[in-house]
Amino acid sequence: MGENRSSLSSRLLSRYSFDPGENPSPAEVESRLKQQAVVAELGEMGLRGASLEILFDEAVAVLAEVLDVELTKVLKLLPGEGALLVSGVGWREGLVGEAVVPTGRGSQAGYTLLYEEPVIAADLRTEERFTGPDLLHEHGVISGMSVVIQGHDGPYGVLGVHSRRERQFTQYDVNFVKGVANVLGATIQRAATEAALRRSEATFREIFYHAGVGIAVLDLQGNILEANPAYAEITGYSQEELNGGALSVRELIHPEDWPSAEVAMARLRDGEVHDCSVEKRLRRKDGGNAWIQATVTLRPGDTGHPRQFIALLEDITKRRQAEETLAEASRRKDEFLSMLAHELRNPLTPIATMGEVLASQREPLDPERLRRMAATIQRQSAHLTRIVDDLLDLNRIKTGRIDLRKEIVDLRVVADQAAESVAEAARENGQSLELDLPEGPLATEGDPVRLAQILTNLLDNAVKYSDPGGAVRLTGFRDNGQVVIRVRDTGQGIPPERLPRLFDDFDRGGLRSSGPKGLGLGLAVVRRLVELHGGRVEAWSPGPGQGSEFTVHLPVAELETTEQPGEAEPVSREGVHEVLMVEDDPDVAQSLSFLLEDLGYHARHAGTGEQAVELVRGTAPELVLIDIGLPDQSGFEVARKLRGRLRDTPLVALSGHAPNEFSEESTDLFDEYLLKPPTVGVLRKALEQADHAGA
Repeated sequence: MGENRSSLSSRLLSRYSFDPGENPSPAEVESRLKQQAVVAELGEMGLRGASLEILFDEAVAVLAEVLDVELTKVLKLLPGEGALLVSGVGWREGLVGEAVVPTGRGSQAGYTLLYEEPVIAADLRTEERFTGPDLLHEHGVISGMSVVIQGHDGPYGVLGVHSRRERQFTQYDVNFVKGVANVLGATIQRAATEAALRRSEATFREIFYHAGVGIAVLDLQGNILEANPAYAEITGYSQEELNGGALSVRELIHPEDWPSAEVAMARLRDGEVHDCSVEKRLRRKDGGNAWIQATVTLRPGDTGHPRQFIALLEDITKRRQAEETLAEASRRKDEFLSMLAHELRNPLTPIATMGEVLASQREPLDPERLRRMAATIQRQSAHLTRIVDDLLDLNRIKTGRIDLRKEIVDLRVVADQAAESVAEAARENGQSLELDLPEGPLATEGDPVRLAQILTNLLDNAVKYSDPGGAVRLTGFRDNGQVVIRVRDTGQGIPPERLPRLFDDFDRGGLRSSGPKGLGLGLAVVRRLVELHGGRVEAWSPGPGQGSEFTVHLPVAELETTEQPGEAEPVSREGVHEVLMVEDDPDVAQSLSFLLEDLGYHARHAGTGEQAVELVRGTAPELVLIDIGLPDQSGFEVARKLRGRLRDTPLVALSGHAPNEFSEESTDLFDEYLLKPPTVGVLRKALEQADHAGA
């Protein structure tokens, strides 16, 4: 037995560090081996996951036994309060877990924490560096040693051993206590790390299951190991179908988008990038496609090597659709601007050309040639006015600045007016234009001017897009409490795929480029005007080359039969009536002067509001035409000033702005409101009404 111990001691002498020349006794070797064994055993307990409470209790017990001391302790720092005695041996009952000792510079624990080195007190009775706490004195402690326990974010506390006897602690004893403190510190740090990991995992799980975006854990081959509810909702699969690795992201990504996704995953696996974000099409379980934005990162494994992919999925289908809609709107806007420039040049070209021809003539023109030129200018001017009116009407309707002056209207009368407006164009094309209307009234409540605009637009389209010799037919009837107007033609027809968008702004129904031109606003205006009247409009066509049909449904109304007053006798005029025209544009003023002279009026011209006020100081005109946009003051201000001087003289506004763009208080200053450019008929009617008012 002695030989065995001697042989063991010899082996340990070569294994453990002893001072040179030191010849430890077998008892010393055994003590030191025991110390080493204690440190190793405590380390293994920590690695096996022993709780801190058990490890502390085991450490203080074994320290007391190996070092042969009466008291041992573990103090845990309480910020700002001292240190709590969390574990110990030899203390009075009730102190462990309750007693708090000071950690100021005057205490042994505080001194140890301050210098972060083992502190040995050979005799507290003669110690001058610090004073032992009352707790030590109460227990008769004379000698002791304290070592700092390092925690996760700094010192955790102090490990101490104490004796009621004078005791000399060797360097090996110090190393032993430090070794135990290191084991405790490492275990504390590992416990803190594990707790942080548990919190992190709990947080991840909380986010995973309740996140508004899809989250999935994938293996390095792209198989789905686990997916959250949002991921399942985006893909259309259940979580049970997704979890477990049976389904791969390759089966979800659109085949055309998979190659680039596969390259991105390979770069992640190879460590070329830390994360990647891509937009792809995803195939849902129901067969539909969704646009998704996928952000993929690596989740490191226990050894620090990549272990899994974490994929975040966001459904961006609506965003992509909005982007496509905006892109389409931008494309159509550009197309419209190009088309608008072309359409405006069409009527401007003959007008400008005819103007130059007339201006360059030195000899009187042949009357027939002059008539044809005048007719061309008139026709193209009307076309130009129609383009501008369509643009303005669409804008007014969209912005809610159009007022309907509703009354009970017989649509038979409106249909006759609309047919009359397109009859000449139909005759020139050799087309038949038929009206099939009942004998009884087709009454609805609406604005007669706007209702005429609806039917005129539909008939005008039918005539324009029908070949020469074709037929246009308007039918009217009552059906289930509605008035129905149907316009049919034998023209170009409409491709089926264009029908849903036929009433969109600037849409021309996919008509051939060689056909009639236009901005594609007529039907958009029709739809909005019909809807403002509480009705609806529909389009139908068998296909290209087979004609088309447009049907308007309006609420029916009962036409009140009241005795119509007889037509007023025309007011006889003797001599030439004088009109004051307030207009700042010389060309507009001159053209209107010519028109007024043809109608039998003499025009005086004022270029500003101030000039108009000066002109009426002498001779009072019988009618005043006032432009709204004057350079020195608005036409409304001029009307107020003239109204005070010309109490009974009719005032007529002449403007490029619709009356509903101004307040009623302003427009009420005028007896009549005309839009530029006024036709001969409109101007004649306004002048005749003014004559009646002044008679």
